[in-house]
Amino acid sequence: MDLWQSFFRLQAAYLLLWSIVERYTALRFGRRLQPMQRVTQLGRDGAFRAAVAASGAVSGEVVDSRDPAQHARLTDDGRGAAEYFYQIRSNLSHRGKSAFQDVQLVHKVVTELHGAMIILLASQMPRQNADPWLQERNPLNGRAAAWAISESTRADPAGIPIGWSHIGPDHSR
Repeated sequence: MDLWQSFFRLQAAYLLLWSIVERYTALRFGRRLQPMQRVTQLGRDGAFRAAVAASGAVSGEVVDSRDPAQHARLTDDGRGAAEYFYQIRSNLSHRGKSAFQDVQLVHKVVTELHGAMIILLASQMPRQNADPWLQERNPLNGRAAAWAISESTRADPAGIPIGWSHIGPDHSR
């Protein structure tokens, strides 16, 4: 799979994941709130921030592709996470970024937000059927959790997802 095909798949996965976040916020905070109001409420939610921190999210900063003076910052304790993840979602729709760096960023946030949402939902919903691949534990409650996406998309030491490490910074093979 080449860089662009992989990047488009990561973008699709992230946008699908974000649709799950939007549905969750509509159920949690009410569908009458506007999407940005729900993002703000999510950012204030202690359970969400704790889930982000427990997922192992790494602090970072992202610039608004439409206005480089604006940025969103994620901290290790989960503060700023909702705005950070939302900004990346918005940047996927508004071009003007560096594609090679974006592959790494989108891979990072797919992994982090996926883990955070699994932890958050597991803490708020009763456990259903047990999957045979439940090997990892939910850091919030110690129970087995099916959220091993980080292992299946692990990166080499340079931070590039396995399978992309042969692609150079100039996008050549």
